[in-house]
Amino acid sequence: MDGNFLALLQRGKALNSKVFSLVRLELLSSLSALGHDGATYRELKAALSLTDGALFTNLKALESAGYASKQEVTVEGKKLDSYRITPEGKAEWEKVRQWLNELTGGDGNG
Repeated sequence: MDGNFLALLQRGKALNSKVFSLVRLELLSSLSALGHDGATYRELKAALSLTDGALFTNLKALESAGYASKQEVTVEGKKLDSYRITPEGKAEWEKVRQWLNELTGGDGNG
């Protein structure tokens, strides 16, 4: 096997396994792109086409890891849960993104 590939896989072991699932990566990517404003539960569910169970479980996992935070917001008179990425979540997302770019031969700008 190529030594660079093995080294890349070894660096992948340093990534937080609590983040490394497709749904959690999608959530971190989305929340990172949205920045401080974040998104409501309803917006995330619609944008990512997730079931309530999948979304709730994965948001809870990201909250428990300190990578996402939940706030209650009022939209059109209704109280909704809104989520945003934390600084720790942003840092972890950047590590994962960089590793994925290396793995796929990307330039790191995507």
